[in-house]
Amino acid sequence: MSWHEKVGAGQGRFRGVPFWLQSDDLEGGRRVVRHQYPHKDDGRTEDLGRAMRQWSFEAVVLGPDYLEQRDALLEALEAAGPGELEHPYWGMLQVQVDQFRLRQSSRAGGSATFSITVLPAEAQPAPKVETDGNQVVAEAGAASHEAMAADFADDFDVEGDVALEGLAMDDVTQVLDSLSQGIRSLGGVAGVGELLRQGGRLKNSVLALVRAPADLAGGLLGQLDGLKALARPADLFGVYRSLFARLGGGGGHHVRPRAEHNRQALHRLVRQAALAGQAEAASNALVEALRPGRAESEAVLVLEARQDVERLERELAATLESAAMDSADAGWIRSWRSLRALRLALVTDLQQRGTRLPGAASLTLPQTMPALVLAYREGGDARLWQQLVRRNGVRHPSFLPSGVVLEVIRGGR
Repeated sequence: MSWHEKVGAGQGRFRGVPFWLQSDDLEGGRRVVRHQYPHKDDGRTEDLGRAMRQWSFEAVVLGPDYLEQRDALLEALEAAGPGELEHPYWGMLQVQVDQFRLRQSSRAGGSATFSITVLPAEAQPAPKVETDGNQVVAEAGAASHEAMAADFADDFDVEGDVALEGLAMDDVTQVLDSLSQGIRSLGGVAGVGELLRQGGRLKNSVLALVRAPADLAGGLLGQLDGLKALARPADLFGVYRSLFARLGGGGGHHVRPRAEHNRQALHRLVRQAALAGQAEAASNALVEALRPGRAESEAVLVLEARQDVERLERELAATLESAAMDSADAGWIRSWRSLRALRLALVTDLQQRGTRLPGAASLTLPQTMPALVLAYREGGDARLWQQLVRRNGVRHPSFLPSGVVLEVIRGGR
């Protein structure tokens, strides 16, 4: 990635308040004590470690509403405690504001320049009490739904226009059809029929719903939440991922800008809620994976080794970050904050609990042997041969030829 792709136009945020970066300085060094003695021309130094870094930068807010932007940034800078700084050059930082200076000029009206100095936030000095990462993810997921619903209700508007209402009704109906398709993919499990009937009732009320965006958001999110009681987390992950992908393909676009804006807001709401569902399902699937005596799974999401969790964490962290940036670009600031919080909760949970799973390793077979023998030799349990076959796509379990590279899990279940 080039520096221009990373820095972009130079926009940053502090505690969610945007600004434009004008210049940046980083001060650092070593904590050195000088030992000098009377009547001697030399001395010695003592290195006491790295000095605390200090970032100094100029942030500018400008435009017709710069006074409101100025006041928002002032409030963020004067708030107590550490805050999250999104820096174009340095990325995401947890910092403590040291001092700042505000400069305005009548000759350069419409802008305000802040000279800001920040320090790294204080590290936790005492051991942390271990938290229930799975519960933290669930709470962050619920909070993200509330934020998405609020942003959608503020953004979606048919303006009392009959034509806009008709286009919005078509869009909502298509989204409900996609949700119904995802629900049906779970098969004939108990509860599917009732959830489908709820979707049908939403369709019958679609005109009233497009006129009441808060109710529309509640109905759509209710369909997604209703899935949680119908299947195991590993299966739910696949349903949510399919919905996320299905509503991200663009589809038909409306000529009228307001109608297209509403369509994008509708898809953003459901896609981001489905992504939050993926995050919760991933955390819950890890709970099941760590449970003693778990059954073999043919689900979309299979977590058997630390490497599986690491791959999942990288995938979801990147997708959540992208969705958060999409929210910020759309002005959905509450959703942006909540998705960042969900990303942090999920990454922390998967990294901490994923280490409890056994590790996977690659090996090259020195000689031909059955999968049963290899499973016993590497995992200590011949019954793990099915796991070995599934992970490596083996066609003939009784005949693993020499020279083949296979991934095996060491340490058993």
